[in-house]
Amino acid sequence: MIYVDLMVLVTIYITCGLMLIFLLWLYYDRRDRNQYEKMRSPTVFVCVKCEQIYSKDKGEKKSACPSCGQVNIPLRF
Repeated sequence: MIYVDLMVLVTIYITCGLMLIFLLWLYYDRRDRNQYEKMRSPTVFVCVKCEQIYSKDKGEKKSACPSCGQVNIPLRF
């Protein structure tokens, strides 16, 4: 039978708990940063049919107008 000191078991338990918290922190930080980047700089569209200005998530190439359904390309600045 293998004998392990109580302090070693407590140290391993606390270390595993802290590592789990750290890994969860990294995961949620990266996820939130990616979501923020999408929301931070949306793509702006102007409908050629009804002239409504609207926006979508970053990176959209074409989008249908919410009012009339006309498919539009994004504005370029």
